[in-house]
Amino acid sequence: MLRVEEFSDERLALDYLIQQRNDANDPVLKKMLDKRVVRLEGLVLLRKAQRRYEAERGKLVDLNHLVNKAYLKELPGDPLGLGYELSEGSVILKKMKVAELEKQP
Repeated sequence: MLRVEEFSDERLALDYLIQQRNDANDPVLKKMLDKRVVRLEGLVLLRKAQRRYEAERGKLVDLNHLVNKAYLKELPGDPLGLGYELSEGSVILKKMKVAELEKQP
């Protein structure tokens, strides 16, 4: 399964993921892919709002500013429960951190 990071454009990744979900025959796989589609749709929405915000106000330092300054009604939910974060000036998907793996060099 491809990762979002393998696509240069999150919109292309979303289109690909939607296609994979629509082609899936296994209901369990389809349900999992649907959650990933919703999660990626949230990322696309956030990045679009970030671009608008930064064009008008400068660098975004807190995702909540998108809501506070009325670029979004609310931050999108994440069906996987991980959410989104700012990293190096870009909105990204939060990843699950496994304590034992984090300790390894």
